[in-house]
Amino acid sequence: MNQFETCFNNFKGRKELLENIRRYSMYPIMFYRTNVSIHSRRMQWIAEELLPHLSDMQIIPEKLILLCLVHDDPEIITGDHQLGRKLYTMSEQELERIEHDEKRACNILSSIWPNNINGYSYRNLLDESCDKPTPEGKIMKLIDRLDAFEESLHEIYSGNSCFLRHPELPEGVNPVQTYTKILSESASNPLLRKILDGRHALLSVPVEIDQEQIVRNSSPKTKDSIYELITPTMMLGWRQITIKYGREAGIRQLTTKLE
Repeated sequence: MNQFETCFNNFKGRKELLENIRRYSMYPIMFYRTNVSIHSRRMQWIAEELLPHLSDMQIIPEKLILLCLVHDDPEIITGDHQLGRKLYTMSEQELERIEHDEKRACNILSSIWPNNINGYSYRNLLDESCDKPTPEGKIMKLIDRLDAFEESLHEIYSGNSCFLRHPELPEGVNPVQTYTKILSESASNPLLRKILDGRHALLSVPVEIDQEQIVRNSSPKTKDSIYELITPTMMLGWRQITIKYGREAGIRQLTTKLE
């Protein structure tokens, strides 16, 4: 158990509540369905892996990792609102309501759990996770998007055709397409443009792929096939991080077909 696990010892019930929030819940089949607890932990692993490559960003390492771990805590109250719906089906009023609910959730959570995490204010971390005004907040959001992108890529490269489309979304819109677009646009941010230069496999601007063909030619992963060399290298880098930091648990996350 590392310091970042023990610092939440007094947050009674938090881990279980995060485990109950399913990722990509709008898609009925996700071969390797994750939850918010797994997602936050994997963001921690990505942050730890990338920190040596961010030395010129003047990032406070501990703060970045804590932001990765708490950024989705408000979903304990609000639930997980799917990005595809936010972008394509929700009205401006609905989006404003989500923002209002997130602030309310921060109020509730900060009133029931300890205020201090390793010298940082829990409430301030929650607020920074929502507003993302600092370098750590911006890098945290990039890591959030990278993990979500790679989760959906992992489904495509495992042959899950369910992730190619959804009846609520326009034709051609799916998680891989959406995050390819978002991460490409991230390169226009002055801070992120400096680091999305290929200095690490994950720190590259993604390119469009033929998802239909990949799904046709792919199959669920095994303990052997998970190590196969693939393109894009971002996908390989993400898998390597999951295995390096998660060890046997990480391998199970990548290869245990749940649905």
